This record gives sequence, C-alpha cells and structure tokens, in this order.
Amino acid sequence: MKAKQLFGLAVTTICSIWFCASLIIGDANAKDYIVMNKQEALAIATAELLKHPEQEFVIVNDKISEYDFGWVVPFVSRKWQETGDIKYATPGASPIIVNRFGVISHVSFPVTRGIDNYERWWRKNNY
Repeated sequence: MKAKQLFGLAVTTICSIWFCASLIIGDANAKDYIVMNKQEALAIATAELLKHPEQEFVIVNDKISEYDFGWVVPFVSRKWQETGDIKYATPGASPIIVNRFGVISHVSFPVTRGIDNYERWWRKNNY
C-alpha cells in the first residue's frame, strides 16, 4: 500500500472512530460535534479518492461548494483534467459530500437533486 493510501485510510479511520466514540460517550446533541473545516473535509475527500489509485482522481478545487451540512467536493480523473479529452472522463463519477461530522456520502444523479435531498435530510434531522 502506498504512503498516500495509508495516510488517507488513517485520516478516515481516525475521524470515524472519533465520531462514533463521541456518540457512545453519551452526549446526544450532534451539534456539539460539528468541528469540521474545509481543510479537514478536503483531507477526508482526498483519502476517499486515494482508495482508487488506478483512477488517479483529482479534486476540482474551484468547484467545491459549502452548505450548512458540509462540502460538496467534485472530482475528475487526472488525465481528463490535464487533456480535456472526453475519453478520460469517468462516467458516473458524482461529487462526494463530506458532512460536518466527517462522514462521506456520494451524491446521486441528477447531482442537484442529490444535493437537495441530502440538505433536506440534514435539516429534517435537526443538525
């Protein structure tokens, strides 16, 4: 396993353990655990993308969007970003949501509807 992959796995694991342990300890108010910032969210998104090293995905930084629930992080293949050649596009690659707890979700198609659905779910659950 490459160093980048190990780092990504470590970041994801640490965030997941921290969040789960926090809930087990007993404070049921999820709002107390919103500590993510954009840099932490991008580290988690990068770790997720590194799980697929054969694809060489890269984050499209100028398209990242922030919402109440967290960040929507779009990505493309490195070859597509460098060449613009459609043959290097990745069909079905929808953005990653990293919520403010550090939990990753993948957006469904159509993307705008997937983001709207996630936002409604987030608000409905009083986060």
